[in-house]
Amino acid sequence: MKIKRSQPSAATPKSDKLLLRMLAGALLTLAVTLLASTVGERWSGLLAVFPVLGSVMAVFSQHTAGITA
Repeated sequence: MKIKRSQPSAATPKSDKLLLRMLAGALLTLAVTLLASTVGERWSGLLAVFPVLGSVMAVFSQHTAGITA
């Protein structure tokens, strides 16, 4: 009895890229946290996690899917 293995879909990120995304998000979050006392409340609020993680996702989406992303 043979077992068919399904091929990973194109939308599934490779584990190394996922690890890079996690690392980039963590480093940017850490940087914003460390800069919060220096730049003040207003700028640290503008540099909050959602825009930072959005930029990480945009860069990796562009890299993965090319100009059509």
